[in-house]
Amino acid sequence: LAAMHASGGLAAIHYERGDLISADVHAAEATQIADEHALGEHWASSLALAVRGQLLECRGDLDAADSVIDRAVTLAQRGVASIEIAYSLLTLAAVRQRLGRRADAANLHKQARLTVGSCGDPGILRARLTRTERRLRDGSPGLVERDGAGVEDLSEAELNVLRLLGTDLSQREIASELQLSFNTIKTHTRNIYRKLG
Repeated sequence: LAAMHASGGLAAIHYERGDLISADVHAAEATQIADEHALGEHWASSLALAVRGQLLECRGDLDAADSVIDRAVTLAQRGVASIEIAYSLLTLAAVRQRLGRRADAANLHKQARLTVGSCGDPGILRARLTRTERRLRDGSPGLVERDGAGVEDLSEAELNVLRLLGTDLSQREIASELQLSFNTIKTHTRNIYRKLG
């Protein structure tokens, strides 16, 4: 149980740092441990599921992401760990916002805010809470305001590419790191430059 929970935590840490390959590896480890020891219904498997859902979101499969993260929320709420509950709720709110389900996203955000408020040290959850709140307030899943003009917001996949564009990696190396094709990286890069003006 501890190994599964730790692997899920490492998956979330790596995901938040933009290291999708390591996030995927640790989430898979947690899932394998859960399967081997019949722990798939335990609340501690929720972090790995939330990360797997975010990875699906990065690949553009929003419906599958929604399903996996919804399961993470259900499992997290069976436990008492506020961090896992809030992380899963905020992750699901972001996907529901992208799917255009604003009312659901707003309700999940409200639940997450209450949960984060009960955390002694919520860490990165405060920033995620603020980011989700801003997207909900903007009124559209794909728009943000910049200098008074509406511009498209970057997708999670584009944000992952953007994080690596500032490193010494070439676009081919970024493609390898994110397990995407070189052409996909070129497309994301073009979209990033267009969206950011």
